[in-house]
Amino acid sequence: ILEDILSEEEDARDNIPESLQDSDRYQVCEESCDLLEQAIDELGDEEDTDIGDVLNTLAQIDGV
Repeated sequence: ILEDILSEEEDARDNIPESLQDSDRYQVCEESCDLLEQAIDELGDEEDTDIGDVLNTLAQIDGV
């Protein structure tokens, strides 16, 4: 599910016109993608997966 959300967020970010890539909206998309990737990586580490850490990472996404 997180990979699907990441893909959608990356598509949204990539469709922001170049003239708006310095905007707050672009920065939020970029940060959201980074945090989603981090959460996916945390889940992928099966030996050290701490769901609390994953939830904390996801909670950092602006607008969630």
